[in-house]
Amino acid sequence: MGDRRRQRPGAGRAGTGRPARPAGKQNPAAKQSPGAKQSPAKPEPQGNRSLRALNPRRTPTRSRTRTAALAFAALAVVLGILGFTVDRSYLPPAVLLVLLALLWGLRALTMR
Repeated sequence: MGDRRRQRPGAGRAGTGRPARPAGKQNPAAKQSPGAKQSPAKPEPQGNRSLRALNPRRTPTRSRTRTAALAFAALAVVLGILGFTVDRSYLPPAVLLVLLALLWGLRALTMR
């Protein structure tokens, strides 16, 4: 027959199981009456905020990339200090983290 799959009305895109999107953008403020007050946004629980911060699927930005470079540099300093004071086996990972920090920093500098 054809390539198009049949779907129920209002079922959204084929096979996603999500409802169909509205035809146009709807402004939530337009639905309210002019004299109605908007309720303030509820603060998110701490667990959700930290999970959102660790989401790897978000688009990389300059600030996130710079933060990652700083984190790699800080960990390299910690491992370098451990390598010089406790055990020399901490030095090779510290050197690799310095390389990662430099590359991520360079990436952050070249991003628009």
